[in-house]
Amino acid sequence: MSSEEKARNCTYMDVLNFLNLTKDNELYTMSRPTLNYKDKTKIYLDVMIYAILDVRQSDQTLITYIWIDMGWDNPHLVWNETDFCGISVFSVPTEALWKPDLTIEEMTERDKAPPTPFLRVYSLGFVEYRNDQVVTSTCRMHVYRFPFDVQNCNLSFKSVVHSDEELEIKYFDNNTALTAWSRVIMENQYEWLFEKQSGTNKTVDYFGFNQTVIVFTITMKRRSSFYVANFLLPVLFFLCLDLSSLLMSEGGDKISFKVTVLLAVTVMQLILNEILPVSSDRTPLVVIYCIGIFALMLLSLMETILVKCLMEKDSASQDRDSVKESRMMEERGGNQSKTQFYCCFTDKTRYHTVKEIDQTFVPYVWIILAWQNDYISWDPMDFCGIDYVAIPTDILWKPDLTIEEMTEKDKAPPSPHLTIRSDGKVLVQNDQVLVSTCRMQVYKFPFDIQSCNLSVKSVVHSVKEIKLNHHLNSSVSTNWSRQLMRTQYEWLFVNMTITAQIATQFGIEQDVIIYTIFMKRRAKLYIINFLLPILFLLCLDLISFLIPDRGGEKLSFKVTVLLAVTVMQLILNDILPSSSDKTPLIEAYCFGIFALMMLSLLETILMMYLMDRESECLNGETDRARSGSVSELTGEQASEKFSGELKEFVKTVTLLLRNMKEEEKPGFWTRNSHTVNLIYFIFYVTAASLFLGYIYYCWFHAEE
Repeated sequence: MSSEEKARNCTYMDVLNFLNLTKDNELYTMSRPTLNYKDKTKIYLDVMIYAILDVRQSDQTLITYIWIDMGWDNPHLVWNETDFCGISVFSVPTEALWKPDLTIEEMTERDKAPPTPFLRVYSLGFVEYRNDQVVTSTCRMHVYRFPFDVQNCNLSFKSVVHSDEELEIKYFDNNTALTAWSRVIMENQYEWLFEKQSGTNKTVDYFGFNQTVIVFTITMKRRSSFYVANFLLPVLFFLCLDLSSLLMSEGGDKISFKVTVLLAVTVMQLILNEILPVSSDRTPLVVIYCIGIFALMLLSLMETILVKCLMEKDSASQDRDSVKESRMMEERGGNQSKTQFYCCFTDKTRYHTVKEIDQTFVPYVWIILAWQNDYISWDPMDFCGIDYVAIPTDILWKPDLTIEEMTEKDKAPPSPHLTIRSDGKVLVQNDQVLVSTCRMQVYKFPFDIQSCNLSVKSVVHSVKEIKLNHHLNSSVSTNWSRQLMRTQYEWLFVNMTITAQIATQFGIEQDVIIYTIFMKRRAKLYIINFLLPILFLLCLDLISFLIPDRGGEKLSFKVTVLLAVTVMQLILNDILPSSSDKTPLIEAYCFGIFALMMLSLLETILMMYLMDRESECLNGETDRARSGSVSELTGEQASEKFSGELKEFVKTVTLLLRNMKEEEKPGFWTRNSHTVNLIYFIFYVTAASLFLGYIYYCWFHAEE
């Protein structure tokens, strides 16, 4: 060979020409690269974690930036290095060669990172493909120990259509090497600390044939210092503040202080409700922590109100004893009796101064579609028993099926291959994230059961052209869905029904298959973070009847509690849709408690108004009594001129008139305030019990 020929052979194009590797050569792109269809194609796979971008526990989503290193043998791509000046490897565009149809089962959105434009081919026929992906995947969060929790999230790689007899997936390195490599390249961990990465392989049977699955488990630990400093410690400080209030005197300031601290803890609970997922199987310890502190502070507030009530009763008893003593001294006569009466009145006055709003359903579904292609058929005996092949999906016609309720384009990566059987039957499996509309019936929220439809039909073909049939019945589809389901977020999957009907649209009849999915809401956190706090506020309003009507602390207490219920109603307004046909029971629950507390507040305002009017009358009567005392003294000096019998007669008449005035003093509402409060309290408790019983019956027993 001449030097010119050697120089000419030392180019990549000569290798490509030797292999006949071009973009139009279907030998390298149409089907799995193998010399015998019975030979397995071994896929070597490694995944390294480059960054943990986000972990959203509210919707149980993991967003990672991963490096995928994948390789396989292609026996059609072999050359002798010595024939081409030692060229042992070259790069070609990724679309020029067949690539494994691997998918990540947990992936819910398409990759947002730019794809790798090239792959590398080695002289022995080994193809290496490296790609970076931003993977948005589902991850079942266990937040029982939040914020000191450790989460395990899986990335499961498997083929879309190939069985384990065609594709066998293996991973290169051991778990220790994977973890060490990920730690070296990791750039960002966001809120989470990367602990380790492990890989396992297993075999599954989803569609009647076995498939190899490689599961990479990412273990990560939450950085808890932020939550400790901004949540756990503030709640603990509020408890310490409540404890320090024991040093305060039993007055209105102490009650106001305790109510303010209690409402601060309620706000922290609402913040926690936005962080934690509703799908937790067990009540998180942080929720128990907040509820326990809330309950202790509530009992402390009730104790303060009870002690103040007992002290007021004791004070009132002492006042009555003082009045009786003053009257006894007045009967004896003398200037000292009048001074003692005035001081007692002054002392009595001093004691008186003391958040399915947009109705959207987002499932992640597996769609299996099959149809007959009359132009494709072969005899497997003529081709060594090959009874099916897998080819790229864009090669063949596919039905124009659509989902009527779908409102957004599918975000999941499409299936790259479909399967053709020897009898002309074509099968395609696709994973889709469906953003669809669903009419929510929230009458029994949060104890509601929803049913959402997915209506599948052709876009333009009539029933005479495309006939839709469902292969599995409702029972089998329900059981299969339960086995495949990874995470259910806030909802528990109940069952699925399948119905077929013919609909007339645009003047043509079309087949429609309706999949109705029934699901039940997890109500535990709504009970803990919404229903129970409102019930506790109602109990606080009931206990406020022990606070004396005199003074402003009772009125301030009731207004504060009423405003707290108003805040809860505003949060509820952000959750429920405004298009509900019937008023949800939870709104009736909130409004009913709000109305009872409003009536209680109005009763308190009315009693305080009447008692203040009486207090003004008592002040006027006291002034008249003082002037009467002065005139009485003048009369006593004048009476010294009369005889002793006449003096005793005038003294007796004066004492009788004074006793008559004491009996005629306007104090009806003051004397009967406790009776009125007791009657209203009985009415309040009766109405609240009947109302809560009715709401409970409607929630759990009445029909929608």
